[in-house]
Amino acid sequence: MAHNPKIEVTVIGGGSGKGIAALLDGSADIANASRTMSGEEKSLAKKRGVRPVEYIVGLDGIAIIVNPANTVKALSMEQIKKIFTGEVNNWKNFGAAEGRIGLFTRDASSGTYVFFQEHILQKMDYSVKSHKRPTNDAVAHAGHG
Repeated sequence: MAHNPKIEVTVIGGGSGKGIAALLDGSADIANASRTMSGEEKSLAKKRGVRPVEYIVGLDGIAIIVNPANTVKALSMEQIKKIFTGEVNNWKNFGAAEGRIGLFTRDASSGTYVFFQEHILQKMDYSVKSHKRPTNDAVAHAGHG
């Protein structure tokens, strides 16, 4: 902006849904997203005369992180699904000591949230006991004070 004072660049986080919404309401010219636009979003874009073009520049990786003090060293995809849907909520079910599973996820505006729900949870709902956070950093630091 120092070299081009007539151009304003603002970077705002919040998830794929927020970026796409800003693109569709005209408050953004470009948006990052970790997912493709939904059919509903594409339909809304068409109604508003917005013609978004999607460019894939990379693919996300999702890590399931367990506290290092936990004795569980590996989880299957089925076990992860049971944890995140709330079917299982105690570490003793996986051979560890008795202990409630504290569950932190991204919020629904996140492409990661949507991808995980579709591909890992097989479109089942997240546990009502999951604590949703607005950013990856907030998830990473959840429970630390």
